[in-house]
Amino acid sequence: MPCGGNRFVLYQSDDGIKWQDGIIVSGDTKYADGYSSNCIINQYNDDIPNELMVEYSINYEGKVTNEYVFFIKPEPEK
Repeated sequence: MPCGGNRFVLYQSDDGIKWQDGIIVSGDTKYADGYSSNCIINQYNDDIPNELMVEYSINYEGKVTNEYVFFIKPEPEK
C-alpha cells in the first residue's frame, strides 16, 4: 500500500482503550477516502453470531466515489 495519510484503516479494541495495530483496507496517493459507517448485523438473533458490516467510500478523480461494503464475522469457536 502507498505511504501517506490517504488510507482507510481498520482498528480493533476489546475495551476501547488499548487498540491493536490497524489493517490497511485501501490506500490512495491522490485522494483521501471519503467516509465509513458501521452497524452490527444479527444482534437481535441469539442463534446467529453478530457480524460487523462496514460500508466505506473511496474517492477518485476529484469527487467521484465508489462505495464498498464488507462484513467481519467472528472466528468459529475451537
